[in-house]
Amino acid sequence: MTVDERLARAERGTRIGPRPLELSADWNAKLVAGSGSSLAQGGDADPLLAGQLALAVYAACVPGPMIHVMQRTRHHASVPVGVTVECDGVVADRYAKRGRPYVEIDFAVSNDGNTTWDGTILCTNPNTSCDGLDERAGSSAPQAGRPSSELASLDHAFDLDAMTLYSGPGNIHSDLDVARSVGLDQPVVQGMQVASLCARLLGERWDAEWSSRGEWEVRFVGMAWADESLHASLHRSSQGGNEDPLDLRVVKADGTICLVGRASLT
Repeated sequence: MTVDERLARAERGTRIGPRPLELSADWNAKLVAGSGSSLAQGGDADPLLAGQLALAVYAACVPGPMIHVMQRTRHHASVPVGVTVECDGVVADRYAKRGRPYVEIDFAVSNDGNTTWDGTILCTNPNTSCDGLDERAGSSAPQAGRPSSELASLDHAFDLDAMTLYSGPGNIHSDLDVARSVGLDQPVVQGMQVASLCARLLGERWDAEWSSRGEWEVRFVGMAWADESLHASLHRSSQGGNEDPLDLRVVKADGTICLVGRASLT
């Protein structure tokens, strides 16, 4: 059996890019407004743009609706708003897991020849066949265990306007028909928008160091919907002390876990 044609371009080792993309002030402002962040940007692009660029690299490889499963990002330097960066990627792995196809892409974003952000993205495509893919356990990631006491937290709900502002129109995060086409009852909050709540807490805690030497990995383990109250929190990690690394968690009011992760300063 052959690999589904929608995954045919995602052969291991395939390079995607480089793609020039402008980190416009408008795009940056939409991300900040859509995440509910009140942080002053000071002329620098929000590091959350790294996740959006990684998603763009993936979409160039496997077009169509997809579900973001995991994001790992390292911040090497702050990036001013308005510059044009190059986003490059390579397909690191492709496999099936419990009847779903997964594609893992390593990505790097450079400004004036210097790497500013890099990491790994893992996605699955709904309604896509696993034919021809090896079944495996998949990549390791932070697990949803019992958290320690909170170091910092916030509560926030995203309405559909904020979801559309953050993710754009015509996708599973903003359009009911597109969401239903992949089996969802309604638009789902984008994973990176959920993660933005943790990023906001990390930015408040580590200030400029978060943009220039932060590293985090988040796994999206549950879905959030419009107008649902989300509780984002930072916790001491069993692997460290008060600051480094920190465990991340986003939970809905009914106790459903949406996100688990870990962050540190490099």
